[in-house]
Amino acid sequence: MEVMFKKLFASKVAKQTLFLFVAQIFGMVVGFVSNMLLAKQMGAVDFGIYSLSLAIIIFISIFFEFGYFSSASKMLANNHDINLEKKIFGTSIIIACVLSAFFIVFALVISFLLGKIFSYEIGRIIRISSFISWSFVIPFFMELILKGSNHIGYLAGFNIFSKILFVVFLSLLFIFERLTPLNALLSFSLSYAVAFAIYAYMLQPNFGGFFEILRAINLENKRYGKYIYKGRIFAVSAYNIDRLLIGYFIGSKDVGFYGLANSMATPIISMSAAMGSSVFKTLTNSSKIPFTILKANLAWVLLSFFLTNTLGYLIINFYLKEEYDDVLFLLLLTSVGYCVKALYQPYNAWIVGQGYGKEDQKMSYGMAAINLSGNIIFVPMLGVIGAALSSILASFYYLYASVYFVKREIEER
Repeated sequence: MEVMFKKLFASKVAKQTLFLFVAQIFGMVVGFVSNMLLAKQMGAVDFGIYSLSLAIIIFISIFFEFGYFSSASKMLANNHDINLEKKIFGTSIIIACVLSAFFIVFALVISFLLGKIFSYEIGRIIRISSFISWSFVIPFFMELILKGSNHIGYLAGFNIFSKILFVVFLSLLFIFERLTPLNALLSFSLSYAVAFAIYAYMLQPNFGGFFEILRAINLENKRYGKYIYKGRIFAVSAYNIDRLLIGYFIGSKDVGFYGLANSMATPIISMSAAMGSSVFKTLTNSSKIPFTILKANLAWVLLSFFLTNTLGYLIINFYLKEEYDDVLFLLLLTSVGYCVKALYQPYNAWIVGQGYGKEDQKMSYGMAAINLSGNIIFVPMLGVIGAALSSILASFYYLYASVYFVKREIEER
């Protein structure tokens, strides 16, 4: 066992995984600390408005990919020609810019309806921020493109740099006493936009042969990408709708509690997701999932569950104190859900890398249906606890379905 782990963590995959994991941890720490400061400086009401506005923007951004990012990522993973890689970068960046323009138009139009559903202030914030909040489409684009091309260092750098920019922007707002829900959201958006511009330039994209590459991406999208997209929007939107339902049925304060528990539990999945990104290209060309990866992932999940709840207990009892006591039990439930999500990361990476788009779509539909129906039923009844339970049930379904599918496919080969 000792020799196995030494070999694993001495490899390029391990170094990339650890680098990306550190970047993700840094991002989560920045997110957690900034949320605490925003909550204190803006007050419960304004922080609730900010949290709900951010949740709405993130929810809208889920839909603006249409399978093109996944298709380009798959092409990059299968490609070994550096010149072709740069052309795929160039075409993908143009596609991302066009989709971002559609996002702006959609956000502008939908903001008027959101103002009636939630409040005028929410609609106003969405409307004004739409001109820069298109950048929330970018993190998913960068993750897929850089993962497919195995530029894990760039992916980690993008995550770190965007978070540093966010801290800088928030600091300036605090110094000049301009810390409002709208300005905080604009700062978040601007940090992604600036980081995207810099790292897109660093990739040295080649915009030549645009239509030829676009045709290839379209073909890949019809065969593969659109199925991943359909499954993703159904699954991810179902997972993100919980905060909107909590805000609508319970209130913005509970949205803050739920967000806090999730930010504490997110590190559980980060190492597993980082490992999945690092081995994505390897799994794309592998007939099975190396057992060492599964063992290392399991060890991390067990350790992180213990650390998350221990540290969460200390933070809530000695820093946040009585006002946040309700978060403690919610953290326990949320961390269970994240453990299950972390366990299926290697299986998901193999399924997607092998091109089983339709199969992944079916499993994602099943997971999303369970999560969505659970949220609709349990959130009005149990509030944030209902949202956490729905996530656990849905994650267990996807873990079972993905393990069963991978084992069946490997046995049939």
